[in-house]
Amino acid sequence: RIFYMFLAKVGLLFFISVVEIGDYSRIPDSTEKSEKGDAFWNTFEDQVSRIKDSFVFNTKLKKIEGQIRRGDTFINALSRDGIEYSTVFKLFHDIRGVYDLKNIFPGQTYSLYLYQGDLKKIEFEISYNRSLSITKNTRGHFSAEIVTIPIRIRRAVVKGTIKNSLFFSILSLGEKPELADMLASLYEYDIDFNRDIRAGDCFSLMVEKKYLNREFIKYGHILAARFSNQGKTIDVVRYRDPEGKTA
Repeated sequence: RIFYMFLAKVGLLFFISVVEIGDYSRIPDSTEKSEKGDAFWNTFEDQVSRIKDSFVFNTKLKKIEGQIRRGDTFINALSRDGIEYSTVFKLFHDIRGVYDLKNIFPGQTYSLYLYQGDLKKIEFEISYNRSLSITKNTRGHFSAEIVTIPIRIRRAVVKGTIKNSLFFSILSLGEKPELADMLASLYEYDIDFNRDIRAGDCFSLMVEKKYLNREFIKYGHILAARFSNQGKTIDVVRYRDPEGKTA
């Protein structure tokens, strides 16, 4: 019992000595705590304010949609939408290191975003899965980046029996007319699809289907096909030779 009391006294003395020699400067006083708290909330409020301003700015943008016409230049197209020639000319030169806007063709679409009449942003369709995003900074300079949406390729097997024509048989399976043209081109030297086709002929094929944002956009290659015409079966297989050529 006396031994335990001795240990308790030693422990108490050690604790008191540590407190006495401790560095009280590391413990922030109430003023420092207040200053740090104010700094935190000021920073937080600034961030909220910037997000709010950005939201208000974006909701106030006026959107104009357009399309490239035959014979258009990019400058002419945007001038038609009320954008000043000098603005489009500057934009054209600011981003030419990223994309040359001379490379346009009829049918391409674009969206203009204006704030109080001032052009702030452009979304320009390069292809079905690539777009050009152009933005204007606070100093009046334009910058651009090319945004690519990944294409997913899936393989599908399509089988059918001819009733009247290959075209309508393909459509009856829920496929697109392009697939009938692709299949007919594979057998153009073996089958005359205007004369030789008979009801009861059958076909099967494996084809690539390309999807963008889960939506079908186009066919890829037919990888293999079998066509039975009047009792004669012809198989076609796509292959790649050691030099990388396909047939």
